[in-house]
Amino acid sequence: MNLSYENLMNHKISYFNIKDIASILDINLGLALVEQAYTLISQGGIDSPSKISVFLPENSDCVKAWINAMPALIKTDNVVGQKWVSVCSNNSSKNLPTTIGTILLNDAISGVPLAIIDGTYITHIRTGVSLAIGVKYFTDTHLDELTLIGAGSEARTALLAISKIRNLKKIRLFDINPLNVQSLISELGEKLNAEFVICKSAEEASYGSKCVISCTTASEPVVYKQWCDPLAFISSLSGVRDIDLNIINSSQHIVFDRTESAIKRIEALSNMHISKDKAVDLCDYIANNNQQPYLANDKGFTTYLPLGLGGVDVYIANYIYSNNNSLKQLNF
Repeated sequence: MNLSYENLMNHKISYFNIKDIASILDINLGLALVEQAYTLISQGGIDSPSKISVFLPENSDCVKAWINAMPALIKTDNVVGQKWVSVCSNNSSKNLPTTIGTILLNDAISGVPLAIIDGTYITHIRTGVSLAIGVKYFTDTHLDELTLIGAGSEARTALLAISKIRNLKKIRLFDINPLNVQSLISELGEKLNAEFVICKSAEEASYGSKCVISCTTASEPVVYKQWCDPLAFISSLSGVRDIDLNIINSSQHIVFDRTESAIKRIEALSNMHISKDKAVDLCDYIANNNQQPYLANDKGFTTYLPLGLGGVDVYIANYIYSNNNSLKQLNF
């Protein structure tokens, strides 16, 4: 056998399962790593191309079902990686997470594989943290009340992350499944020193709110313009599918984690064109403004749409691999 093949066969790669990741990655570490990644993406230290999607058999107007390839090059460490992540909104009926991912890391010089890393928990933490970072930079520092539509896994990490950013005193909750609301309160009630207000509808939860966060898998709007405070911060983790398009059109600012890739993504999934005139690129903003909050909004909504960047997840995975690579090894 060719010697180069033998060298590759003797190579070992690290493996981190979801339990391993959960033992290492928490909200505080996630907040630090995501901000670092955003800065590096802006400064060119991370190359994070747009994601590519393959639509799965159940995908329809009513069901989300696709799998994304999200490559990234971490130039600072000469590591290249890819998150391979599915989104299947019917997974709750199978007792599975809506989002399931795996991250692969390779040496960027030789292409040799370095690690296989669970991406489900990383995505879970990164999603909530990304939302909290939007709150950090684009809401009033005295914000102490918010509305949460949807009470699933992403809502939990979002609340935990936001509680590190703002002193929350009241949280309005609505979910179409009341058991999700009770579960969230049981899990987080003692961790968050806040009053939980259970609402009977999304309208009741959103009405007059200055901060509305939608964490749903809905394919139609669940938050409408006329319900919210006219200067509200409104965020959706589903792109634009579950918020009223009048909110987008009435926004003074539309904040994206990365403008170019996010707009392309929205156009591909929703067949909707969003002008760049109102766009604010979060990566560039963080890199160029020394952690200063954005100017107060006085002319309309601020809408925040963090669609996810492969460079952020791969950066987190590489941090875990680089600092804990003796955890497990597999023969390649």
